[in-house]
Amino acid sequence: MRGNPYHLICEGPIRGLRLPRCVWDVLKRERIETLDQLKTVADRIDRWERIGPWSARMVRRELARMTQFEEQFSESGKASIHLSREQRRLR
Repeated sequence: MRGNPYHLICEGPIRGLRLPRCVWDVLKRERIETLDQLKTVADRIDRWERIGPWSARMVRRELARMTQFEEQFSESGKASIHLSREQRRLR
């Protein structure tokens, strides 16, 4: 296996988010259990121990993706089955 498995992207306890295992561990330590809680602290997450610039960007990118999905869902009343190019790339 190439690379550090601790940095592989996976799903975690916040449904829909895909983040590196190391980020999930920090969110657990900080008791962040919901998307709303994560949105509240997203602007300062890079100040937490064991969250560097790359991890902070990953969190913010995933939050943007989830926000976009929520907006599409609320506008149409149902989830769009079409994925953006960015969403397909992250899979």
